[in-house]
Amino acid sequence: MNRERTNRTVLLTGSSRSPLTRLVLACIALFAGSVFVPVFAGAVSHNVDTLAITTTSLPTATVGLAYHATLDATGGTAPYTWSILTGAVPLGLVLDSSGTIGGIPGAVGAGDIALRATDATGFQVTATVSLNVVAAPVPPQQVVTVSALGRTTIAWNATQAALSGQVGSPGVVAVASSPTGSGSWCVTRAGEVFSIGAVAGFGEIPSRLAQNGVVGIASNSYGTGYWIVTRRGRVFGFGAAKTFGSLHRGARASAVVAITRSNGNGYYLLQRSGRVTGFGSDVLDGFLHVHRQRARVTAIAATLGGRGYWVVASDGRVFSFGTARADHPAGPTPAGSIVGIATAPTGIGYYLVASGGTIFSFGSALALPPVAVNPSDPVVAISAMN
Repeated sequence: MNRERTNRTVLLTGSSRSPLTRLVLACIALFAGSVFVPVFAGAVSHNVDTLAITTTSLPTATVGLAYHATLDATGGTAPYTWSILTGAVPLGLVLDSSGTIGGIPGAVGAGDIALRATDATGFQVTATVSLNVVAAPVPPQQVVTVSALGRTTIAWNATQAALSGQVGSPGVVAVASSPTGSGSWCVTRAGEVFSIGAVAGFGEIPSRLAQNGVVGIASNSYGTGYWIVTRRGRVFGFGAAKTFGSLHRGARASAVVAITRSNGNGYYLLQRSGRVTGFGSDVLDGFLHVHRQRARVTAIAATLGGRGYWVVASDGRVFSFGTARADHPAGPTPAGSIVGIATAPTGIGYYLVASGGTIFSFGSALALPPVAVNPSDPVVAISAMN
């Protein structure tokens, strides 16, 4: 009996195993090595792959322009959640939790932002980046002035004034520029039209209809046509500029002195009495009372955005209507010499021009050099180009 119990013990616990037992144990070891070792190795690899913020700098932002930047990180367990630890994004920008900074910057400035990234397991890291906001570059501004003999001058910002030469016919009364900035058109009292730059002429008024009484010209909103008006308020459209109407006798209290395109699809006519009549869409009629006039009105210009316009008198006084804002001259202007007004290409502002060639800038209009003028050939009009 004792010998039998001893033999069983050897079979179960002894160091010597049967071939079948050794084969079974070998298979178990091979299976465990192929399954559990990679799992363990993967866990070690995850721990080694540490979460880190890889964004070290952000693109420069510009005031007034849309901005978009994305923060990046590696390691850890995605997705990541972003937040600001200290500091702040510039005015007008927002950081969302996904790591996107976007918006429209509202002010110039520079600063450091301490960012925090949190992965899906709650592990956190921080890093500091800088974000600079710079001012928008000054857009080029240029105006075209024209003299009675058709001599045109293009004035740029405060850097140069380029003389383009003489149109070739006396009696020029007005100039209109294409909104595309490609050129301008001059019109004479007799209704002749001359092109300046890379713009096509769309037609002119026959002398029998003009009767030497043309007073203004205005481009449509796309530079694909223009309107011409006579002192009796009759409007002629050329190219793609559709005529929306003329002043009938009952509405004409005095002679028309100028025309300008409206903000919408249409135009304004200015009468010597100070009355302004709009034609087409999105227009606003107005009237300058006689007691406010100390000098004759000479020109009109509409705002770029919103329903509004300015009327200028020869003494330099500017009257605003609708959404327009009047920025009166800081100093005296030569009495009786202001002959034209033009809306600044950007923002809210305008230019005035005197017959002697001096250009006055207000609001967002940039300073421009004076125009060289022959005393016998004064400036008669001004127009702004984009």
